Order: sequence, then C-alpha cells, then structure tokens
Amino acid sequence: GGGGGGGIREGGCAAAADASTGGLVVGIEHIRELVEWSTENVKKDGKAHHLDSRRLLLLEGDGYQGYAPEAPYDVIHVGAPPETGEHVWSRDMSMVPPALLKQMKRGGILLIS
Repeated sequence: GGGGGGGIREGGCAAAADASTGGLVVGIEHIRELVEWSTENVKKDGKAHHLDSRRLLLLEGDGYQGYAPEAPYDVIHVGAPPETGEHVWSRDMSMVPPALLKQMKRGGILLIS
C-alpha cells in the first residue's frame, strides 16, 4: 500500500463484509500513524472483534512486499501504485513486484487502482 490509508480503510470494510465466511484481510501501510489511525477507526466503528479474531490485520510495512505469512491470497489490491508506474503496470505485468505475484493463489486477482 501507499499513502493515504485508503487500502487499510477498504480492508476494514472488506473484513466486516467477509467475517461470516471466515476470510482474512491484511492491510499494509508504510506510515505508522496511518496504521494506528486505521486501527482506532476500526475500533470506533465497533469492529474490534475483527482485529481480535485476526480476521483483519493492519500492519506497518512495505505493501509491495506483501505479507507472506498469510499467503496465498485470493485477491491482492494495490491501492496506491507509484505515479510513474501506474500506467506501466496496466500494460506490463513484469512491473508487478514479484513478491505479490508469489503470494497470489493460482487464478487469483490482482487489482491495481
């Protein structure tokens, strides 16, 4: 993930919607304050049980490296690709970080927005 915390906000929404299916959502943000802010917002929204049950993980880190301990993933969403690479990614899969590709399930979806 990249700046703004958008991916983490979406992760919280997805966890809320997916909790009944036993799914897992991992949000990665490189700015610690945004992780803390997002965690507090999930709690304020009455969804702390998603954090407690580990159905929602909000982590500080490099989103382009993904989070291998919970792989493989059905869907990987990159919410803030680099401005210089956004259009390149849409034309050339070789620009996608290898770590993300390795962490996708066969037939998985890579969403770049």
